[in-house]
Amino acid sequence: MLLAATANTPTQAQWAQEPNEAHPFFPVFFAASYGGKLYAVGNGGIASSADNGASWTNLTAIYSWAGGGGNSNREAVFSGSMIYVRTTTQGVIRSLDAGATWDVDTVGIGSGKQVDMIYFDGTTVFCTTNWPEYGFYKKTPASASWTKVTGMSPVLGMTKKGTKLYAFTAADMHTSTDGGTTWVNTATVATSTTYSGSPVHVIGSDLYSNGKRSTDDGLTWTNLAYSGSAYYTDGTNYYIGFGPMGGNDSVAMTSDGGATWTVSGGGGLNALVTSIVKHNGALYASVWSRGQLIKNGTNSSSGTAITERNSSVMIAPNPSSGVFRVMVPGLTDGEIAISDAQGRVVARLHTATPEFTVDMANQSPGVYYLQVVDQNRVLRSLPITLSK
Repeated sequence: MLLAATANTPTQAQWAQEPNEAHPFFPVFFAASYGGKLYAVGNGGIASSADNGASWTNLTAIYSWAGGGGNSNREAVFSGSMIYVRTTTQGVIRSLDAGATWDVDTVGIGSGKQVDMIYFDGTTVFCTTNWPEYGFYKKTPASASWTKVTGMSPVLGMTKKGTKLYAFTAADMHTSTDGGTTWVNTATVATSTTYSGSPVHVIGSDLYSNGKRSTDDGLTWTNLAYSGSAYYTDGTNYYIGFGPMGGNDSVAMTSDGGATWTVSGGGGLNALVTSIVKHNGALYASVWSRGQLIKNGTNSSSGTAITERNSSVMIAPNPSSGVFRVMVPGLTDGEIAISDAQGRVVARLHTATPEFTVDMANQSPGVYYLQVVDQNRVLRSLPITLSK
């Protein structure tokens, strides 16, 4: 819901409807960017695109409404070759091989097969189940079953800052410093769930939740100019999706903590924005009841010729406390992207030499993914561990 706008809010370039549907006849609820590909998650399954949405490959239609199961896929999280998807009737489905094969991962969850929240910090997966059995669960990908976390109300959103995990319920914020095994109720803040995607994020040292900002680690919160139906950060900017605003799908963006905003609209679908993501330099959004995405901006690369190619990428030291030395034999014109465990690009650089360094000293400790693209070929996407 739109609360209020700052005075003289400027308008960004307008959104345009993408011509090709990711899921014909079925709505997309969640868009994601990971490993150089654009993903669309919805009633038709999970689809991926290697050419900025010009064409789509459906990775799975079995666990979907289209597959006859009456199931809606609402959100996906990624880490390495693993994809976890929360659904409305199947619990959690997963792929451990980048979408080639899938299975249902519900051992230990109980009878609650509607999953309202999923989060992956690169090591542990967390989820919240709804009726008929409410619960908050955690597991590592290698674990045979989920473990219920006791003493917690249903968690609606999670994020991580440094080594500290944050879990938001309808009324409180809880923190954990031991990987999610034990939690402490540290603040009172009202949080509501979103249709897809997380309502909580970290930008720098600040926390954001449902259009609110905290600069003191969640102890106090300030309402921003907007609240909405979808929230997203590319690591620098904070985006809030809502709509329709005057008949248009709309997104508000701030790069200064909410002091000033720009608003973009004009998707033409006249529907609620359900997720936002930046992919290859352009913004994409999914909107209620539609099988295609809307787009704002121009992609920094076409993606049409990108193919996977094996190459002996060497990274040392790994783990590192800040600076990684990367060697890619034969590299002549490389684009380097570093993504966090949630698929957000935190750093980019260009190199014309086969040996270069990546400085991650200003990032929080954890697992990141380094992707090397040389002349439109994805050479490798490798995990790097930042330890401080």
